[in-house]
Parts: sequence; C-alpha cells; structure tokens
Amino acid sequence: MLRDVLGTPGHESSGKCAGFTTQQLEVIRERALARQEAPASAQQIIERVIAPMMYRILFTRETPTPQDIQRLLVALATSSEHL
Repeated sequence: MLRDVLGTPGHESSGKCAGFTTQQLEVIRERALARQEAPASAQQIIERVIAPMMYRILFTRETPTPQDIQRLLVALATSSEHL
C-alpha cells in the first residue's frame, strides 16, 4: 500500500487503497445486512480495526496477534455507536 501511495508523483493513487478496502468492506457489510445483522460501517471498521493494525504493522516492532485483532473486533461489535 505504501509503495502504491508514496511511489507515485503527486500521490495521485493515494485514494486507491482506501477505495479498494472500502469496496471490499461494503461487500461484506451487504452480506451481513442480508442476514439481518447490524454491521458497523466501512468507515468505522477502517478507523477502529484496520488503522490500528496498519499503524502497528508499519510503525512498531510488534506484529498484531490474532488476539489483538479479536480485541479490536469485539470492541467494534460491542460499541453502541454503530447500532
């Protein structure tokens, strides 16, 4: 992702990664809605799950564990903000 964003003059591709991620999350979200679930928005998932994971992957020496990811997902799922 960083190569795609930073490797282009003027950063014309900076929105491509976010657009692709949002598109994929919306597909998953539509499936959840079809099952009559109440999923978080793509933006909430990006802000509360993906962004913390990417920060940790890119800027710390610690790789996110499955437990870390589960903790982020549980925090998102139990948040009343998206319901």
